[in-house]
Amino acid sequence: MNFAQFDNTKFCGNMWAVHKGEKKFVVTANFPERLFGLLPEKPSSDFDDETMIEWVRCENVSEVFYTGGNNVASINASQEQSEGEQ
Repeated sequence: MNFAQFDNTKFCGNMWAVHKGEKKFVVTANFPERLFGLLPEKPSSDFDDETMIEWVRCENVSEVFYTGGNNVASINASQEQSEGEQ
């Protein structure tokens, strides 16, 4: 994911990212630094252990997607770049 894709991402609950081929839960983000705060799983309750957060640069995320209800939306960084280059 490039900077423009990160800046245009609609961050919300139930958001997941693919990092190094693994699906991880997006628990937070650092917008000025364009970082995703990831957890291996979605927490079952309120999350308060910041030491478990893995901070990842947006360039190291290949896809983000949202789950909830009957809808799943996805942003694939490589697909979006290819479409923009056409």
